Amino acid sequence: MKKLLTLSLAQAPALAQTLGTFKGFTLEVCRNEASLNRAFALRYRAYLEVGSIEENEQKLLYDEYDFLPNARVFLVWYEGKAVATVRSCVYSDAYRWLPTEALTYFPTDITSELGAKTRYLESNRFAVDPDFQGRQSLYARFLLFRAHGLNAGAHDCGYIMTSVRSNHVAFYQRFLGLNPISSGEARVEWAHADVALLANETEECFQAILKKGMPAYDQTDIANYAVTAGIPQVLSQRLAA
Repeated sequence: MKKLLTLSLAQAPALAQTLGTFKGFTLEVCRNEASLNRAFALRYRAYLEVGSIEENEQKLLYDEYDFLPNARVFLVWYEGKAVATVRSCVYSDAYRWLPTEALTYFPTDITSELGAKTRYLESNRFAVDPDFQGRQSLYARFLLFRAHGLNAGAHDCGYIMTSVRSNHVAFYQRFLGLNPISSGEARVEWAHADVALLANETEECFQAILKKGMPAYDQTDIANYAVTAGIPQVLSQRLAA
């Protein structure tokens, strides 16, 4: 796995990486090491808080998927603090069908339900600062889902999926319209968790969460995102077609 060169942590969102500010919240796509480290540190705190991981010297949580070309990591900032993060991984011909993490645990279910060559976006490594809870944290989650929408739109993903613990299934069904597609649960050893795979068509997911209060976006927002996120030119050309 790639080793981090420094442990520098971003103290604020980088202007060149900002995807917009909404009700005092700023959404950022992490493209430099300092912002990635900030996301990894936030992940670490959140996962440690619920006992999913052991302590480590770096106080960061990251893996090989974070550095693959089909992955984007997002951060939400509020009042000078990073408060929420998520990773967005794309399964697409644009990346020569580079596998996402869910394919490790649910290869048969994904192939049987979606097909072997269907573009999808996998959401994972969702985390909220343990000290940032309540209704404001819900809006931060909406912005992370908006980031998924921009990324899915830029890559023409037909489906959204995520792996969650059984006690989180109801939330994802209610807010994102995601439904279980796995035949059972898979064991994720590093997180000490059994998870089920949820998925649905991209359009249905985002129609569901728009009704809950997620800020809307359009093709102009998707095109701007493609530039800010550094998506390969071939994808930008697809957007303009």
